[in-house]
Amino acid sequence: QDGFNNEDVSHLVNFAHLAGVIIHRIKEEQEKKDVSSSIVSIYKFTSYLSSILSMDILPDKIFEFLRDNLKSDSGSIGVFDEKTNEIEIFSSFGARADIIKGKRLKVGERIMGRAVKERTPIISEKAKEEEWYKEMVQYEYVKSGISIPLIAGDELIGVLNLKRTVTNEKFNEKDIELATIFANSVAVSLKNAKLVKDLKESMEKLETTTVHLIQTEKFVALGELTAGVAHELNQPLNSIKIISQSIIRDIEKNRFEKDSLVVDLNDIVNQINRMAEIIDHMRIFTRSTDRMLFENVDVRNSMEGVFKILGQ
Repeated sequence: QDGFNNEDVSHLVNFAHLAGVIIHRIKEEQEKKDVSSSIVSIYKFTSYLSSILSMDILPDKIFEFLRDNLKSDSGSIGVFDEKTNEIEIFSSFGARADIIKGKRLKVGERIMGRAVKERTPIISEKAKEEEWYKEMVQYEYVKSGISIPLIAGDELIGVLNLKRTVTNEKFNEKDIELATIFANSVAVSLKNAKLVKDLKESMEKLETTTVHLIQTEKFVALGELTAGVAHELNQPLNSIKIISQSIIRDIEKNRFEKDSLVVDLNDIVNQINRMAEIIDHMRIFTRSTDRMLFENVDVRNSMEGVFKILGQ
């Protein structure tokens, strides 16, 4: 029935203070474990990410990680265009993804452009205090956002944008820390994928140029062969003309003999076959192809074809 005395109150205050310290330390340790666990997840994922060298597949894997580990339900990747000093949104997911994709921003424009200009992560909650943010058109559907420049070494690759549009939970300093670690790996992966893409495009251009060069050289060689080929075609044509005129004279003078006619017609057929063979070889030689095809061939057939052209 006795009430609390001063000594009891003092003990309770000390106990409450001690309990508060213990709870605070437990929270700190738990946060450290959470951060450590997240860093391990980032390391494992980025090891896998570095093996992807396709610009078509890479964005989907990046967005998958953002959804699962940073609770980002929307976002985009912008690639820096050094020639125009602009950022092109080449991939996006979540809210307004179709509208955002393909847009271009100037360096310094909106949060993404600002992050690129200052080369530092920007969180929307802190940016709200800046004058440039107040002058910017606001999107009410965005509850919280982070923009992180993608830098590989000293090279600016682009910018990674994360947004929360469904939950009211704001991005915090821990989210920025983890997102920045992840962004560093994304920058390297994007750079490598872009290099592979550029290399493929260069190889395709080289192949096309080589094919056109080969075709041009063929036509140059064909021009040099034209005179000789015309002469070779004239020979069987003249033979056909002479044989035909002889057959006509025999018929007109009633000297028509079946055996002789068969011989003459066979000569005409042989001359026509000779002309067809010459034309076929020239057609094969000048054949145009859109790309080089690599396959096993019999070298003897190729050499025989060359000798036949030279012989004709």
